[in-house]
Formats: sequence, structure tokens, C-alpha cells
Amino acid sequence: MTSWLDIASISGKHGTKGRLTVETRVDLPFLCDEGVSLFVVPPRIDVPRTLHLSSVTMTGLSSAQVMFKEVDSIDVAEELIGCHLLIEADKAPALLAIEGHDLIGCAVLDDAEGLLGHVVDMQEGGYQALLVVRSDDDEHEILIPFVEGIVQGIEDDVVHVSCPQGLTEL
Repeated sequence: MTSWLDIASISGKHGTKGRLTVETRVDLPFLCDEGVSLFVVPPRIDVPRTLHLSSVTMTGLSSAQVMFKEVDSIDVAEELIGCHLLIEADKAPALLAIEGHDLIGCAVLDDAEGLLGHVVDMQEGGYQALLVVRSDDDEHEILIPFVEGIVQGIEDDVVHVSCPQGLTEL
């Protein structure tokens, strides 16, 4: 049986060509790549049930303006307001299923520098969430962008990261 993740709700329209505003379900960026298939619930009459993402523009930490191949008019866009967007769990970006509060207390291990400390908070950082990592000696905090290019994975209460050179020195 297919498992689904409710990743966003459609909160409004933007312009007249079918652009939509979406709010993510969790305080993480809208992490879906262009071309991904999303399922619309509840279904609407005269509106496709499956939409294919054609563009994403982040407008805040948990909001974005999106275009779908199947939505090309203001009329179709208006019908979708209030709907939720679902993605098949096995096709979702790995970080999409993680809730920020689940990471508090996790160790953070950099592939080059080793143990950086533990996650003490998650903050808004403009266009992406930031992990607030406090060193074990309590001398400094590091803000690490919670993005797929840096966060490599999470297992057994350890967040594995690959920080760009100099990030941990700020």
C-alpha cells in the first residue's frame, strides 16, 4: 500500500497565469524538485488530481509560489485554493519527512571535522531552516542550513553533515 506525505496546502493564487502560493506543512522549505508529481486532495471537479511541478520560487521559510504544468489559468488556480498537496513517501526528498523538533538533542557529525555539538534549536533563516548547534563545551553556536546539499542524512539521533569550508568558523 502506498504511503503519502501531506507536504503543503494551496493558500492562494498569484497573477493570472495559474501561479499558486503554497504553505508547507512543516517549517522546512518546499523541497520538491521541478517535475515531481503531487496528488491533490480533496479532489475538485474539472481540475486534475495529479499535478506536475514546473517551477518553484521560495517566498519565505515555509511558503513558495509554484507553477504546475496542468494549471494554466486563474480559473483552475482558484479551484485549487484550500487543497493539500501529497507526495508518495518513497519519492519524497529525504529531508521532507523530518520535523524540526525531532532533531533537538541530536548530535551533529561533520564528515571533515567530526562532532560539532548537539542541535539545541531550529530557526528561520530566510529561505531555509537553520539548525542551531551548540558545541559540547558550550563555547559557541553554529548555524547550519538545513538543506540537502549540507545535511547528508539522519540516523540513530545523529545528523550527518558536510559543511562548506569556513561555515563552522563563523
